Amino acid sequence: MSVSEPYPAQLLEAIRNWVNNFESSKRKALAEALKGVLHFVEPEYKTCGVRCYRRIDIPDNPEDNSHGLLTPLLDMCNSGKMWESVSSWTTDLLIAKDHLEGVQSGGICAIFGHTPLPSEVWLNLNNFIKSPRLRPSDIGGNWVQGECEVILNVTNVTADEIISLGGFAGSMDLLRTTASQMGVSDKTPNFESFLKSKAGTERWLSEEGTAAVVQRTFQKIREKHKPL
Repeated sequence: MSVSEPYPAQLLEAIRNWVNNFESSKRKALAEALKGVLHFVEPEYKTCGVRCYRRIDIPDNPEDNSHGLLTPLLDMCNSGKMWESVSSWTTDLLIAKDHLEGVQSGGICAIFGHTPLPSEVWLNLNNFIKSPRLRPSDIGGNWVQGECEVILNVTNVTADEIISLGGFAGSMDLLRTTASQMGVSDKTPNFESFLKSKAGTERWLSEEGTAAVVQRTFQKIREKHKPL
């Protein structure tokens, strides 16, 4: 195929619709539309050999979800798996953390790290955007190289793929975890003053710290959101 031949309009429209519409109620239909035109994309743009990241928020109240995002993490507490489908991931951890303008108040943010199988990669937008067949007029909205976006079709992710937990250091429990991450012991002089100085700040646990607290966090969620 000639590099001067432009991509079909229906492919470009399906990609634009996907990257510019985040309403959860429309994502399934948008994914189906995208799937129907992916045969127009060269194989080299359907690969990803690096770890990808996706952020999902767990609100304190599952019904209090101002962004309209699904919260299947609550199901993971019982099954050990979070059932996924077609979704946007990023190869840049910092982009995942900054999604939706950073940590949201009133809940916990979880970052998943997943190295995709070849069969799970629908479209590597970060590479596709460099295709010589794309024209400047083809690209618009949120479809930008800086997002490092990869569209994956992942069946499920597991609790051990949670590589970072984020939240506001407001509760004493999270504050003590934050202090431990910073090497500050509760035996340290003026420990309580130290905790108060960190209150209200955004904190992301390291991968090692996350692995240590994720089980305890999930137990608290189970207790708070027991099924009727």
